[in-house]
Amino acid sequence: MTGRLMTYDPITKQVTVLLRDLGLANGVAVSKDGSFVLVGEFIAARIQRYWLTGPKAMTLELFLNPPGKPDNIRRNARGEFWMVAKAGAVVPLVIRVSEELRPDFAGGGL
Repeated sequence: MTGRLMTYDPITKQVTVLLRDLGLANGVAVSKDGSFVLVGEFIAARIQRYWLTGPKAMTLELFLNPPGKPDNIRRNARGEFWMVAKAGAVVPLVIRVSEELRPDFAGGGL
C-alpha cells in the first residue's frame, strides 16, 4: 500500500504527511466542524477517520466498513457524508452516514 494523506501550509509552503500506507485512498472529506477528515480506501475496503483537533488529535480510527469498496466521499451542508460502495459487478450502493456514524444504505444506482 502506497497511498498517503497530506496537508499543505500555504504560508510556509510545507507539505506534511499525515498518513502513510493507505490502500488506494480515493475519497477524502473534512467534517463540518473541521475536527476530523474521513479517508476512503478502495483496496482496504474501509473508511478511516483521522482526527485533526481535540483530545484524539493526530489519531486514526476505523469509521466504517462499507458493504463493498468505497469510491469517493462527499460532505453535504448538514454534515452528512455521502459515498458509493462498489460490490463486484452489481449496481453501486449509495451510502449516507452522519458524523455520529449512523449509516443509511440508500441502495440503487447513481
